[in-house]
Amino acid sequence: LKSSQQSQLNNLVDNQHHPTQPQRNLRCKAGEPTNLSPEEIMAALKKKQQEDEAKRLEKRAAVNLFQVLPHTCYKEKLKLEKWSEKVAALDALIEAGGEQ
Repeated sequence: LKSSQQSQLNNLVDNQHHPTQPQRNLRCKAGEPTNLSPEEIMAALKKKQQEDEAKRLEKRAAVNLFQVLPHTCYKEKLKLEKWSEKVAALDALIEAGGEQ
């Protein structure tokens, strides 16, 4: 800030009758009393995130692997001798199952 702006700001702050206290609140908790410690707030946020993730996974449509499996390379790669090919077959099976 320029010196003139700084002096104007200082005058405004000095003339303020009841300066507002800075607050650090989460937007999702606006209007609620904040008597929780930061650790408790983080734990609550993590719990809420896990609950939301569980709800999202519950809403997924079920996948019939027996219908999807013939369209993958699972059977061919599983017969190969190299371990990396067997792992690739299992990866194809996981991908056929959809999002985890």
